[in-house]
Amino acid sequence: MKAATKWIRVFGAGLQITAASIFMRIQRSFETPDLRSVGARPRLHVYGTYNLWRSYCDISWRSAKRLRTFEIFALIIYHVRLIDDYVDDQLRPQGIAVENKNLKMGSRQLVCLLRRKIAELPVTQQVKNELVKTFQDYRRKVAAAFIMEGHAGHDAPLEAVLQQRWDITATVYVTIIRTLNLIHGIDPTAARNIENIFANWSITLQVSDDILDFDADVDSIQNIAVSIARKHPQELARWLSQKSITLGWARRHAPSILQGVDQVWERYAGKMFIIDPNHPVVRVMITISAVIKRAVLSNFPKRLYKL
Repeated sequence: MKAATKWIRVFGAGLQITAASIFMRIQRSFETPDLRSVGARPRLHVYGTYNLWRSYCDISWRSAKRLRTFEIFALIIYHVRLIDDYVDDQLRPQGIAVENKNLKMGSRQLVCLLRRKIAELPVTQQVKNELVKTFQDYRRKVAAAFIMEGHAGHDAPLEAVLQQRWDITATVYVTIIRTLNLIHGIDPTAARNIENIFANWSITLQVSDDILDFDADVDSIQNIAVSIARKHPQELARWLSQKSITLGWARRHAPSILQGVDQVWERYAGKMFIIDPNHPVVRVMITISAVIKRAVLSNFPKRLYKL
């Protein structure tokens, strides 16, 4: 009976978060004039991530609208996307070494707007200082990680790639969640837990993203799935020969790669569960990540991931 009640709570939380996120995406709730001025148009995953955090921390939409934290949240994510696209599309294909000064290009207007948004917040100066420090720490850590990745090369061993993904992807998620926690005054213990939960969740999502980008990254960018596949050259050759990889095909023709991918995913999903095993939002997050991983190993149209 207790197990049934627990899963009913999980299902209810998941349904509520999903419905709210889809509705808000349709309504373009985050697309304020300021965000549109810099070209930031949040996708569905931005709404979903924000609502997962709101649900875990029990933050009402009224409170969120009053403080307009979704603007700062969306701006940071858009900044991350700009930098990531710039590195992947402009620097790496041309063999240009990533340097700190490179990462400032194309984001000056965005950073200025973000600073203005922080200055306008109805919070103490101490909190504003912490927000600025959090953003500066993110830029420094991610820049250093990109540079390190460039030195290590795309064919680094799996553990090195996982550390790089932690230093980049997990740092991004910790930054956006810590920003929200600071503005809304979340209890320190709950804040630390949700930051760690999102950090580990980001790596489970990165696994799926790396499966999607397998062919594009194999000879250019560090990729979790590719690093696993390099340990199994025969399976790697078969994988690369396929136009589309499904779960059934992988089970038959690349079982070692699939097992390695699942083991990495389970490592980080397991850490999420250990942090807070009883909160329904944590189970919802793990379920979302599992569904995405299953979807990328299917004939699910890849363009739908860009919604």
